[in-house]
Amino acid sequence: MRPTHNNKVEYKLFLTACLIGIIVSLILFIFDALVVREIIPSVIEASNMFIFLFFFYQVKFKNRLQQMLTPFLVVVLIIFNVIWFTHGGLNLANSLKFLLILLLVIMISTPKSRPVFLTLICFNLIIFTASEFIFRDNNSQIKDIEFLIESSVTLFISFGVCSYFLLYFKKHYDLERELVNKQNFELDASNSEIEAQNEELVQYQEEVMAQRDFIEEKNKILELQAIELERVNDENRAINATLEKTVTERTKKLMDLNNDLDLLVYRSSHDFRRPLTTLMGLYEIARLTVKDDLSRELFNKVNSTAQNMDKMLLKFFMLYNINHFRTMTESNTLSDIIEKIDRRLISRKKDISFNHKLELYTYYEKDARNSLIEIILENLVENSLIYNHKAHIEIDLKIIEKDGMIRISLQDNGNGIPASFRGKVFDMYFRGSTLSQGNGLGLYVTKRAVDLLNATMTLDSMEDEFTSFSIVFNI
Repeated sequence: MRPTHNNKVEYKLFLTACLIGIIVSLILFIFDALVVREIIPSVIEASNMFIFLFFFYQVKFKNRLQQMLTPFLVVVLIIFNVIWFTHGGLNLANSLKFLLILLLVIMISTPKSRPVFLTLICFNLIIFTASEFIFRDNNSQIKDIEFLIESSVTLFISFGVCSYFLLYFKKHYDLERELVNKQNFELDASNSEIEAQNEELVQYQEEVMAQRDFIEEKNKILELQAIELERVNDENRAINATLEKTVTERTKKLMDLNNDLDLLVYRSSHDFRRPLTTLMGLYEIARLTVKDDLSRELFNKVNSTAQNMDKMLLKFFMLYNINHFRTMTESNTLSDIIEKIDRRLISRKKDISFNHKLELYTYYEKDARNSLIEIILENLVENSLIYNHKAHIEIDLKIIEKDGMIRISLQDNGNGIPASFRGKVFDMYFRGSTLSQGNGLGLYVTKRAVDLLNATMTLDSMEDEFTSFSIVFNI
């Protein structure tokens, strides 16, 4: 088992301390057993080595860090006491070892047990320095009482300062780590909620697609039945007067089904946009608050998916508006429409030149057909942005009135359309390659709006050079 994220630093530090203890004990054991040939020190070093091996095994392979912390620190203090009294007492080497033990205690002990160990270490240090004064003539290497006092005072001041700074940095490290853990937990919860919402959206979309396919299949069946009924009615009109009623009823059912499908598409698109806008709103909040790179990347992907779905729903709204187009209502002016497209699709992006020219004389500026022209222009401009991988994008739009005709021409410097695809690009859901970023509805919706305008549309393109659309209709 691997250690948890919360104690990763203590885990590594604990194992490092065990390895150092094993290596040092092994070196001293070899020196005492083979060079000095002293039995008791050899036994002590061998015991120390096996003790450190035991702690290393319990933490590394049994994942018992929390259970082993206190016994390990106690054993280290006992071992250091033996080393202090058997290896020269108060000297620079033992002082450095004592400092390492202090550092180890502060780093790996728990906040609850840390004051106990620090008190024990302080008491231990007092006993050590007191023993140097009491047994100075017997076992201390320092015979000068003044130098001994100076060394003791220096030792206490050094350890006091070191303890203060170590505790200060350890406290701030623990607080920062706790804050990071809390933020990670909140982020995980947020990600889980977003994933659940995404799964729910995907499920809803699949259900709508299945219902649409089912209704389309039923429509085809009903259309075939209506054709067959009409043929039989023509042949047997004189003797089958009641057949017209049957045909009328079936036609009404067909119209009802079409109306139901139309309403279903409109309501589903409208209902789906609410959670999508919520997702995009959450992304904007996350973009301002989340600092973790991985989390920001995940939010970017969620936002990109939501935007793509939103674009597809907008295409459904456009189809709905085309199906319910009325010429008696006024619309926005073409100038307002071009400004709106520039603001929504162009102005937020870099390295795009959007040139537009508008020359109208007798055409009514708020003509109801402007709503269809808006759908056409929005889809053509969006297509020019999607299928253009050049560093600088150029889009030229002209709307010119001449000889009682309105000519709309739009040209870009994009990837171009291969000749083999030009007869298919206006089909529903057609995509030129698996790498296409569009949803296969833009040019289909454009063609529907052009047909409703009673206009003619021509396409000209050269691969890696340009794509040009020209639309002409009567004023």
